[in-house]
Amino acid sequence: MTSANTNTAQTLRSFQHLDVDQQIAALAYLYTELGQSISFPSSGVTSSNEISQLVKHVKELRSEDQLQFIRDVFSSQQSGREEVALDPHPSKALLELIPGGTKDPLSHYQSLDPNARLAFWYRLAQELDRDAISTAATTQLSSGAQEIINHLKSLEVSQQVDFLRQIV
Repeated sequence: MTSANTNTAQTLRSFQHLDVDQQIAALAYLYTELGQSISFPSSGVTSSNEISQLVKHVKELRSEDQLQFIRDVFSSQQSGREEVALDPHPSKALLELIPGGTKDPLSHYQSLDPNARLAFWYRLAQELDRDAISTAATTQLSSGAQEIINHLKSLEVSQQVDFLRQIV
């Protein structure tokens, strides 16, 4: 294992130890800083339509619910469990329980492969209200989050994409 790989592995562990809001802020900052230099081809990504539907669903949520969805995604990854909470509306929750019924957004996200998840975040960041991205990106980063950002800036684009694929 090379020094760069070791440092990147340590950076990944450090990222995973940040609290959820710091992870979100770091991801938003990375998008604002690196988003222009990274592009994701739609070919080879699991069901572009599936990603579009999930992005559409998240975009239709109120701002607070969008942030809660993002927190839920990172919280489920932090805990190592892929917990699913049913929709609080009884009729929608019932549909989630019926085989072939509507899949809740978190379960939908968790069923995506890593490349599709990365494409989802990229598309979501492109389509969400710029104010939401700017607000998350201007959140005061902890020193640990700032160290992660600094390390990632020193990596080649392909290494940055590999890191992002691992955190999503």
